[in-house]
Amino acid sequence: MDSCCTLPVGSNLSHCSKCHQTFSSLTLFDKHQDVDYDRTPAVVCKTRLTALGLVKDLGGTWCTPDAAISRQAQSVRLAMTRSRRAA
Repeated sequence: MDSCCTLPVGSNLSHCSKCHQTFSSLTLFDKHQDVDYDRTPAVVCKTRLTALGLVKDLGGTWCTPDAAISRQAQSVRLAMTRSRRAA
């Protein structure tokens, strides 16, 4: 397996081995694919992910806009906590 396809154990993230994009949930992963077993290839990755209402968070993971804001706020709180401890 490619190293970019390796996710942390217990992670809710989903990584597409075809287009190498990472998604914050299996639902969003499924949303990015067009599946039709009557054609070849059966699975086609959608490339206009922003048209699906998805955004990338600071870590490069595709997620919903609300999740991106929440993750950004969490990162800021963590950085502030670490700086207070270092002081």
